[in-house]
Amino acid sequence: MPSTYKHLEILEKNKRIKSVLFFCFILLFIIYSCKTYHAKNTGLQVYKNTEKPCLQLHLKKDRFYYISDCENPNFIARFVCCDTIAGGTYVTNNKIKMLELSSDYMIRNNVLKVFVKEKIHTGLKDSIAIYIDNPIYDLNGHHEPLMFEIELLGMGRDQNRYRKDGSSYMTFKSIKNLYGISLNIYPKLPDVMLSNIGITGIELFEGMYSVEDPNSNVFEISIPDLTYDFLTLKRLDKDYVQIIDNDKLLWDGVTYKKVIDSESK
Repeated sequence: MPSTYKHLEILEKNKRIKSVLFFCFILLFIIYSCKTYHAKNTGLQVYKNTEKPCLQLHLKKDRFYYISDCENPNFIARFVCCDTIAGGTYVTNNKIKMLELSSDYMIRNNVLKVFVKEKIHTGLKDSIAIYIDNPIYDLNGHHEPLMFEIELLGMGRDQNRYRKDGSSYMTFKSIKNLYGISLNIYPKLPDVMLSNIGITGIELFEGMYSVEDPNSNVFEISIPDLTYDFLTLKRLDKDYVQIIDNDKLLWDGVTYKKVIDSESK
């Protein structure tokens, strides 16, 4: 009897081992299958411009990217900017066989986040200093590729101060009861050496920045998203692309042919 019990215990133990091994095999198979599927099916479709193959339209899920791999003699444009001409979201209208492309809201409406630090500098007499910090000027040093249009607003007659300058650091004659600052930015041509300029001007602060302390005489204005990419990206607002068939699109009178379709794999 004891030997029989021992034999049954061995059989039961072997059965449990086989069950564990089988479970591990199934788990590994599922993991491998998922990895393989994601590697093959990324949802990416790529269409090439048939007249200029270095231009490509990439579609992935609900996003689009208009990519250029064209030769560009402008070193700064290739070095500073990425190869994306435009990007954003798209929707498919199967009834009229059209794609509708729109740049992201922030790009389409030229919206930039702005951060302002107010300070009181006792050594700065009868003056107000404005410093504008942004990635473009950090990169270019003394080069001034932008034009800043600044107006300081004060209470009373003849209290406003205005200047249009390419320098990121400016001083103004002091103003009594300073209550607001307006700031517009323009690409400075031909100093902005880009192959494409997507904007003519940017109005910050939605009209005016409200000064918190009228005694402040130093204003550090930081615009971290003011980059060459922001300047050069094309703004698209419901730009239509015709769907000719499963392999071809027609955009601005030019045919784009599908060269990659990971969804079909």
